[in-house]
Amino acid sequence: MNSHDYQNFFLQENLVTYELPINEKARNFLRMEYFCSQIDTYTAGEKLESGATVSLLIELSDFINRSDLRKDLITELERAANAFSIFSGNPQVDPNNLEKVIATIKGSLTTLKSREYNPGICIKSDELIHQVRQKSSSQKGINKFDLPRFFFWSNLSQDEKIFQIEKWMSDILPLKNATALMLEIIRGSSVTSFETASEGFFQRSLDKEKVSYLLRFSLPMSLPVFPEVSGGKHRFTVRFFHHYDTSSKPKQTSETIQFQLQICSI
Repeated sequence: MNSHDYQNFFLQENLVTYELPINEKARNFLRMEYFCSQIDTYTAGEKLESGATVSLLIELSDFINRSDLRKDLITELERAANAFSIFSGNPQVDPNNLEKVIATIKGSLTTLKSREYNPGICIKSDELIHQVRQKSSSQKGINKFDLPRFFFWSNLSQDEKIFQIEKWMSDILPLKNATALMLEIIRGSSVTSFETASEGFFQRSLDKEKVSYLLRFSLPMSLPVFPEVSGGKHRFTVRFFHHYDTSSKPKQTSETIQFQLQICSI
């Protein structure tokens, strides 16, 4: 099957895409994206799940405090800005779009570098959140009879609770937006190819001149296999495992697997 046949094959299939990080920075970017998307999903629902949302806010705050997310975003956004600046004056690049992208990156960097910026402080310093944190950590859950104040808050109107959640999230928004920007840049840098894994095994070297962040594998939904990746900054290995049922361990498939590969590097 040649490259053109591969493209036609994948255009005709319903695909599922697995997005796997290959360094700790990318892993943290994806974690941040996940936390924020879950909170957005909860607040967009018809009925807010108060306990689940507040527990997730606590997890988000703890993640921000213990990770190097802010520092990593500054480092990688600066790298991206430098990479984009190389295209200045290139006749094949729209100068207006390029200037907008670089200006957006610099604006995000200004906020992240500010000494006054302290993401997560609204959650960390909140008294109700503090009480919920103590109860939930000792009892593995929030019981309305143990914390009447939270039960009172959870029975407020949807609008009142969402207003409070937005207040708790207010100082995290620049970090959320910076993460979204960085992931947009990373995903937009992908190089796509159509590959074959013989007996469910595939290995590839990475470009040593670039920093690789994400690997994206697209497979037909009809294939009962999933990828697992190992590797470092110079090379990665992917093995495709066959899913039989939830009660048995998956085994590496002996079949030849055709897949679409995207390597996201800057």
